[in-house]
Amino acid sequence: MGRKIGLVTLYEAYRVTAGIAVDTHLLKIFSALGWVKKFASANKAGLSVERWMPTTEWGRMNEIYAGLGQLIQLRKIITLGCTQIK
Repeated sequence: MGRKIGLVTLYEAYRVTAGIAVDTHLLKIFSALGWVKKFASANKAGLSVERWMPTTEWGRMNEIYAGLGQLIQLRKIITLGCTQIK
């Protein structure tokens, strides 16, 4: 089990907030916001944002921003078609 799944499991099953679970969508959003370097790994991005973001906000980060990233990606697929998505 990796960091993301471990953190999501702790939060969703036990409401234990141990870090920010970063996936591809969240990494892209963090990068677009300028919160992390463009080519940071998901693990490094999570640790970087954890340094300044209040702990009370960590648990829901994946829910909120990963969902937003998925919606953005879905919009691209619908608008551009699957063959043009990178």
